[in-house]
Amino acid sequence: MYELDADFTDLFLRYLVADRLMLQAVGDLVDPQDFEDRSERIIVALAIHHWRETQEPISSWLKIEVGDYLDSRKTPMKADAEAELKKKVSSILKRERPLIAATKVHKLFQKFKTDQFMRRSMDEVLELQMQGQLNVSNFATIAQQAARFTASSKFKSHDITEEFEVRQKRREQLSNTKHPLFYIDPLDDSVRALGRKELALWLAPWGSGKSMALLHTAWAQGVQRQKTLHISTEDTEDTVWNRFDAKIADLPINQLLEMSVELRERFERVTKKFRGRIKTIDAVGESLSAANIDGIWERERSNGFIADTVIVDYDEKLVPMTPTKEKRWDIDATYNEMLHFAGQRDVRLWMAAQVGRKGDKKKIVDGGMVAEDIGKVRKATIALGIGWGDNGEKSRYIYVAKHRDGRSRFGVDIMSNLANAQFYDREATMRLNVKTQSAAIEELE
Repeated sequence: MYELDADFTDLFLRYLVADRLMLQAVGDLVDPQDFEDRSERIIVALAIHHWRETQEPISSWLKIEVGDYLDSRKTPMKADAEAELKKKVSSILKRERPLIAATKVHKLFQKFKTDQFMRRSMDEVLELQMQGQLNVSNFATIAQQAARFTASSKFKSHDITEEFEVRQKRREQLSNTKHPLFYIDPLDDSVRALGRKELALWLAPWGSGKSMALLHTAWAQGVQRQKTLHISTEDTEDTVWNRFDAKIADLPINQLLEMSVELRERFERVTKKFRGRIKTIDAVGESLSAANIDGIWERERSNGFIADTVIVDYDEKLVPMTPTKEKRWDIDATYNEMLHFAGQRDVRLWMAAQVGRKGDKKKIVDGGMVAEDIGKVRKATIALGIGWGDNGEKSRYIYVAKHRDGRSRFGVDIMSNLANAQFYDREATMRLNVKTQSAAIEELE
């Protein structure tokens, strides 16, 4: 395989533009000159340059980058060539369903580069031999090149002095790139949300709304254009769907059928913001391991849905890949494996853990109340306890029990409307804040 055929190239470009794992695997191997078509070479060059500067796929920025490239040319591109480039860009961005698994694409491209390298090395040896210049020194140089090419790319080395400008550009990019918000105003005002390769836990007693909190998290990620897999091990798919519909339309769950006309109108109007961003997985009755979840993620990736966030509701049904006789060690192994999955797939991981009876009807829910094992909280970057507020049945108190990179051990008051699947009722919370501030002012006076 010394040349890339058209079908494979089309598929490979879609991954190169959108898939961070493909870029991590082959970003250092790709050369724009590997591609015969001029439009493809430009797209590859822009995608790789963007990746090396930001460590992010170019994705929807591709159209902007192509526009900037065309504007920056000293000699304008011919009209037909420019039209072909824009057509190729639109084709890549519109197609979301690859034909074969991403891992197979990765292996095929590596084979192409290996075959290409071998052919060029053999041609170099033959050329030197024909010229009578082949000697031990020249042959050793070619052999060294082969050794460097075949070395593992998993652990890359970087020259600390030569790559300073690259790091500076990456820092500038990161400073302008915010982690997706919680979409809970009092929290977003106080702490940063979850980053990639990190774990966040909702801690809650039974019936306080942990499933609704995870549903809110999925919705918030989708609104912020983050592709999200919501895996339910406790609630059936119908239950999850009803809650999503109720939340999106802000209608009572038990009246969705009666209010079908209003539901349709609101659903169509609101879902334009995050259409195609959230997928649900029904795993009720199943015992899932990190390997199972990784398989689900990889399957969806191969279908063009590259999830940025994985939500598991909730941790009780998770099992380690190799169970032991002690539940405590099983929990520890499960969380280690889930963190490994998050790191390998470069995703944000949200889960929920149930607290024991001592958390029932309490305002402050912290890590010490977690049922079975407090060790799971130690493994999380963020742990948020859901307690009962002081302002009626709909009030909740979110306690930041842990935040590895920010402020912790404080809480915020919010209002919920679980009948409408609204874990965070923004308007009711704002009214509560106004009321609280007014009472505080009166007290001072």
